[in-house]
Amino acid sequence: MSIINLLFGGSASFGRPLVLRKFEVNQKGDPLIDITGRQSGIVAWALVAMGLDAETTLTVTRTTLTFKSSSFFGTTYNTVPLSMICSTHAGYTKSAPLLIFGLFLTIFGLPTIILSLVGIVMLIAYWLSKQLTIYVETTGGMIIGLSFKRSVIENVKVDIDQALKTTHLINRLVLYSQSRKSD
Repeated sequence: MSIINLLFGGSASFGRPLVLRKFEVNQKGDPLIDITGRQSGIVAWALVAMGLDAETTLTVTRTTLTFKSSSFFGTTYNTVPLSMICSTHAGYTKSAPLLIFGLFLTIFGLPTIILSLVGIVMLIAYWLSKQLTIYVETTGGMIIGLSFKRSVIENVKVDIDQALKTTHLINRLVLYSQSRKSD
């Protein structure tokens, strides 16, 4: 956890947040949940556009949760039976320093137009800085999840309500899977 997060109350994330390419929840289909993201930046976008699989996916079926992380150098898969998941989590964070400095510069920079404009730009950056996180914890203590933000290029929007609905669906599937396991 960085010193900024400690000072301003942010939470730890799973590395740099991904830019969403796909966020699909289908309670009747298979997979039920399919979330795909890529690293931010024009280089990562170009690699994905060229088909060089540099994406991360979280896929949930009726029996398993699979996390796949790909880069130019390789791919890692984590697959967990739903009956082995003990908790589901969702949340979001925003950049407190952008808000604090943006408000400060906007209010106290009024005599200087340039400082006020910088403050307004920082407040807009604060509004765009929202990072959502969805993760699960397994009975063995492994934490699997994604931290992501809205995509400007792909225009995929997700809010906290959608993230919470997604974790509630995962939780229902986990409870169903665990009840079948105990029968």
